[in-house]
Amino acid sequence: MWEQLDGSWSRKVEQLVLSNDGARTYDGKRGQRVFWRGTDSAVPAQDCDPQVHVACHVDNSTLRYFSRLKVSRMSRQLPRRIDASLSGVKQRAVAIGLDAVYRRLGVLDESPREVSIEEQLQQRFLLDMDGSSQSTRLYWALLSNSVVFKQDTKACNWYSDRLRHLVHVVRVRRDLSDLPRQVRHMLLRPSLARSVARRGAQLARLWLSHEDAMHYLARVLAAVADAQRGPSARSKEIYFVWSESEELMLEFAQSVPYFAHLPREEALRHRALRWNPLWWLSILGCAACILLGHGFHTACCQGGQVRSDELEVERRARIWWVYCYSGGFVGTVLTDLIALVSAVVTETDPEERNRTVRSCEVAILIQIWYMVGDWNLLYRMSRKDTVLMHAAAISRVTFGAAFLVAFVIGLLTPAGEAILEHWFWGRAPPPPPGTPKPPPPPQETAITWIIRLVFCAFMVIAYLGYTPLLRLDYQSPDLEVQDAQNRGIWKLKVALVAGVLVLAAEGLRPSSARAASWTSLTEALRRWAPPTFATRSFTDQVTLVKDTDGDGAPSADDATPTPFRPHPMSLRFAYTTKPFFPIYTRNLRDLWKRKKGKKLGKGMQGDRGLYWRSKRQKGKQARTWERGNFPLFKRLPRWPEAHMRGKRDYLDPLNLSKLRYFIQKGRLDTRFPITQRHLQESRCVKRVKKGVKLFNVNDFPFPYKIDIEVASADQSSIDAIKAVGGTVTVVYMERVALRAHIKPWKYEVLPRTARPGLKMTTYMEKMKARGAIVRYIKPLWLIEEEKRLQTQLRELRGEDGAAVARRLVESGESVKKTTLG
Repeated sequence: MWEQLDGSWSRKVEQLVLSNDGARTYDGKRGQRVFWRGTDSAVPAQDCDPQVHVACHVDNSTLRYFSRLKVSRMSRQLPRRIDASLSGVKQRAVAIGLDAVYRRLGVLDESPREVSIEEQLQQRFLLDMDGSSQSTRLYWALLSNSVVFKQDTKACNWYSDRLRHLVHVVRVRRDLSDLPRQVRHMLLRPSLARSVARRGAQLARLWLSHEDAMHYLARVLAAVADAQRGPSARSKEIYFVWSESEELMLEFAQSVPYFAHLPREEALRHRALRWNPLWWLSILGCAACILLGHGFHTACCQGGQVRSDELEVERRARIWWVYCYSGGFVGTVLTDLIALVSAVVTETDPEERNRTVRSCEVAILIQIWYMVGDWNLLYRMSRKDTVLMHAAAISRVTFGAAFLVAFVIGLLTPAGEAILEHWFWGRAPPPPPGTPKPPPPPQETAITWIIRLVFCAFMVIAYLGYTPLLRLDYQSPDLEVQDAQNRGIWKLKVALVAGVLVLAAEGLRPSSARAASWTSLTEALRRWAPPTFATRSFTDQVTLVKDTDGDGAPSADDATPTPFRPHPMSLRFAYTTKPFFPIYTRNLRDLWKRKKGKKLGKGMQGDRGLYWRSKRQKGKQARTWERGNFPLFKRLPRWPEAHMRGKRDYLDPLNLSKLRYFIQKGRLDTRFPITQRHLQESRCVKRVKKGVKLFNVNDFPFPYKIDIEVASADQSSIDAIKAVGGTVTVVYMERVALRAHIKPWKYEVLPRTARPGLKMTTYMEKMKARGAIVRYIKPLWLIEEEKRLQTQLRELRGEDGAAVARRLVESGESVKKTTLG
């Protein structure tokens, strides 16, 4: 808007609006209709470009392509909702007689007059439409206390992204089809209309002044200068790390059903993520880990792609999981080194210093070993070694599970419980009598253990990241398979998972803390059981305490073993050498179980009886035997195409109503041709596998003029799109070409388009007969067939056409069917 760069024009318009409309409120204005006056600046008069303008002449059929003429016609049809007309005609239009055309069409009065800004400010509803460029009316209309109806157009102002629907303006569609409905909506909700008028005026007065326009221009020039200068290496690294961290966290967020259907931009702008501090802390943590991991692997010559033909699955695993976890372990190695140095320098107790040094050395060794495993995984991916790459990926997952189990086992030990109690509650457990109070653990050790705790929680999630790598088979032609075919890989998986289970079982064995609780349980059972039920093995394990001094407390003189005396009546407890404790399930009696009933064969030689006899027989005793050699399943004919039912290429369906919904939501741009790649990226089609087939149900209306490219379309959808001036292009792309069209970044050199076969060529000509535009490379035999037919037509239209026709009839060539039928 060059007018707003001129400070005198901006201040003049602002003073004019504030002086005439500053004290007038929304309720003080008049009119129940939307008001518009203007010229025909959007109509091409003498310099019409067919590539830019839809139509170069004005009549009843092309009137709907020009918004200013269309709204004037709508004012005649809906006078209770719209008050619009042309207030003048450009001189270049008058020179070619367009004013007479306007009067004949009813969009121009006999004596049009120009309406001043002061008169328009008295209206309650104002309509803004673009002409040959963006509109200057929007600036002073927002400054007033009127409701502004803004048409969605290609041209935009520098502040258009700040305008919100039903907050600052009321947006209407580009074809103005919903303008009467929006006017009625504002009349029925006057409180909303007042709010829109008030907020629009506040926005214009605070942010749309001449100074704001100059500030925006300065920012644009600075951005252009930065783009020409190019970002530095540090800026590229930070942008790379931050963008990958956002993609990683967005992948987790889209696993939630609420965010699954949202595209990337809408999910990032969602309030649940944008204003969530945990979201930004998670991104910051992932960015720090990826930055450290990228630096480590760059030093190991693995900072870029593993190969020139790196797959998307490999790229995600390399950045999201290998770099992220390697960076986390780099951070824990640094903290362990700090804890090691701090213990060596400041620790005074030799035993505590040796324990801290040994634990830090073991932790550093384990973490370096994990980083070496990450290096090995990237190396095997670069060498395309399927077996060893799978082994390295599985070791990443099992290492995380083992790391978590080891962490839990460490917390269950007495030392771990003491440290945990000291950190969480601020107090250490009481030391044994006669021993000095131990010093508190170092602060660096606490930080290291907290980092390990967070890392353990994320190590389990590594299963989601490394699982796609297990579907890769570099020896397979398509590289990605659902299940690995090599049995050795599955043996390796089972062995590694079994190792984790063995480690977990070893950790769940009774430790010293569990042994104490086990001893208390046996003592309680000993007090509950009669003394005559004691066995030799039980008395060997449990010491009976007898209170000899009568004070109720055990003492050193009280601990005397009780001799074993066998029971005189019970043979089992008197003479058995089997220990009574620990208790097993086979030692207990099931009181709720009754005597088991006798199993009956139920006749006919048992095994469930007569009913089940036919189920275990074949031949004449089977249930399907019909006493003949030609049963029912052989008498019925087979489905003619039963053997081909699994080989059909089913296209991906797309309903025309769903396409209309995505255009209404702004997720598809109608200004440019819509391809199958746009349909997949906007999630209008979840995944394009064979190609998109467009269909329409019950002739559902479609109001948008679009140019769309699909693989197939039915007659109803083609007619609906062509009725509003759009086009449907049917493009033939085989599997490789379609994948290159959807994801071109996966190919260094795009593959060539293949020629269709006889069946597909017939289908494309059928689509052409329906009214669609077809695009494919014609086969050589089709070109020769067309040349032959054209030659025959030229001969028939020539002077000796009768002789040629007689010759064709005699030779039988006239009734010969063409290749296409």
